[in-house]
Amino acid sequence: MKNKLIFTSIFYIIGIVLAYSETIAVSTLIISGIIAIVALYISFDKISNLIYYIIIICLSIIIGFLFTKNNLNNQVQNYYNKLIQVEGKVTEKNLTSDTIIVEINNIYYEGKETGKLKEKLIINLEDKTNINIGSVISIESRLLEPISSTNRYIFDYNKYLKRKKITGNMFSNTANIKIIKEEGLVYKLRKSLVNRISEFITVSTNDRNGMILKSVVFGDNEYLDDDFLKDIRKTGIAHIFAVSGLHIGILIVVFTFIFKFLRFPLPKCSSICSPR
Repeated sequence: MKNKLIFTSIFYIIGIVLAYSETIAVSTLIISGIIAIVALYISFDKISNLIYYIIIICLSIIIGFLFTKNNLNNQVQNYYNKLIQVEGKVTEKNLTSDTIIVEINNIYYEGKETGKLKEKLIINLEDKTNINIGSVISIESRLLEPISSTNRYIFDYNKYLKRKKITGNMFSNTANIKIIKEEGLVYKLRKSLVNRISEFITVSTNDRNGMILKSVVFGDNEYLDDDFLKDIRKTGIAHIFAVSGLHIGILIVVFTFIFKFLRFPLPKCSSICSPR
C-alpha cells in the first residue's frame, strides 16, 4: 500500500479520539498491544499482508491512545477541594498581572510532601502582582478542578487545560504568596530584552500601531484591546497575532543577519537558519 504514513496516522488519530472519549480501558489497550507485538514477532518471516496491516492498525491505535492518556494524566486530582500548600515556579502571567501559571515543585497536604509533579496550576489573584516569571513561590489555598463541559460536542475548558498540563485552579491574593526565590539570570535577561523592545516600539509608533506590533513580535494578543480582538476574529486574521511561522521567520532573519555580520560562510548560515 502506498502512503503508509497517512494510513498509520489515521489509526493513530483514532487512538487519540478513544483516549478523549474514555470508552476503553488502558489495561485493555496494553494487553492488545502485547498480543499484537507477539503476533508480529512470531509471524515475521511468513506474515501475510492482511495480518501485517491488522498489526499496524492495532499498534497505531494503541500508541495514539497511550500517548494521549499520558498527557491527560492528572496527579493532583486527589487534592481537589482541599486546602493545600503549593511550591512552584511561575512560568506565565497575564498582561494585567492578576493571573499566574505555576509549575508545581511540591504539594504539602496534612504534613505530607508529594514531590515534584509535571503539572501546572492557574493562580487567580484578587489584585495585581509584581512577582516575576521564573520566581519560585509558595501559596496556600483550596485547589479546585477546572470546569468541564457537560456537552461532549462543545469546547471543554478542562480538557483544553489538561493538554497544556494545567490541572487545577486556585484563588487567592498576593498577601498569601511567599516568594522563596527570585527569578534566575536567564529570566532577568529575557525580561530586560522584552522591556527594551517594548519601549522601542512604544516611542517609535503611536498607541494603536504599537499595540499591534507588540502582539505580532511577542506572539501575545493580550496587548490588544477587546474591540480590536473582536474585529480581527471576524475578519479571520487572528492567527497573525499568535506564535506562528511569522515569528520563526523573524528569528531566521535576525540570526541570518548576525551570522553574516560574523562572516559565517553562506552555506553554513543557510543550513543553520533554514527550518527543517
